[in-house]
Amino acid sequence: MFKFIQRFQSFWHNLKLLQHLDADAFKGCVDVMEKVYPGYQALISKLIDEHQISIVKKVFAFINENGGTQKLADYYNNADEAEKQSMLDTFNNAFKKGDAFEDKVLLLTDLSNLQMFRTLKHLLGDVKDNVVVGSIQSGQRTIDDWKAVVRHEQDRGNNFKLGILDQIEAQTSKVPEISDKPKEVGTTNITLFPDEILDQLYEYNGKVFITIPSLDEFKKIIMRGNHSYALAAYLGRTTLLYLIIYRLYQLPSEHKRDEWLDDILEECRFNKDTVSRKYTSALDSTNSETRKLAKEINAIFDDYLTKR
Repeated sequence: MFKFIQRFQSFWHNLKLLQHLDADAFKGCVDVMEKVYPGYQALISKLIDEHQISIVKKVFAFINENGGTQKLADYYNNADEAEKQSMLDTFNNAFKKGDAFEDKVLLLTDLSNLQMFRTLKHLLGDVKDNVVVGSIQSGQRTIDDWKAVVRHEQDRGNNFKLGILDQIEAQTSKVPEISDKPKEVGTTNITLFPDEILDQLYEYNGKVFITIPSLDEFKKIIMRGNHSYALAAYLGRTTLLYLIIYRLYQLPSEHKRDEWLDDILEECRFNKDTVSRKYTSALDSTNSETRKLAKEINAIFDDYLTKR
């Protein structure tokens, strides 16, 4: 155990991991860890107050005594999509804002290759993907930028890959189709929504939901008219699509809204209880871009209801 800690402390120092962390934002990570390992927060506070230099050793000893890293892996793997995204945003947010995205991704890659973190390989991989997706969504990096990073690392002899780039390209190039034939519904099933709202929501096409080829097709999807494509969340934007769907659900008369919600959720493959519980979580996200988009979407509905 002692040699294990020594190896980790050496690795920690060599990568200067602590220098990449934002002390204030890291509190969010402590909150996550408290959910998984009750008593974690009290331990961290105690060690900091005592100015313990062996804080890493004692924290890992506590984790190993309370289920090990497998417990964190299981918690993440069993979480719903909204909870997973919240965890990813929290861990991503713990990095200092001025650090290069590339440094974060390479650091997470090194961590995931450590034997001691083998049970967290999936989680660390998703955090890395979240950094990449966030950098592209914010416009600070492009897919070509990241492909250049991959080539550079591979030229250096490193087995470095970013499979998430293929997913992003696939999402932006192919709209999810329902089937070979358009979904047909009777006119009695059509639920009307204000054009004023739908026109504004379509501005989030390719940002919150995967690109729908036309505004007309988008309106047919929402109103449950005959349509050929499905509504699907863009990477990392699931909770924002929850918000859009739930706010739309509140607009029709009570005798139509539940039928509309059940139908569109089935097509989106969303769980009704999850949407009901998580539709506000985007407003509390640790990701500033997600919070900004959530406020904008809410404002569309609030402005309309105020004027009505």
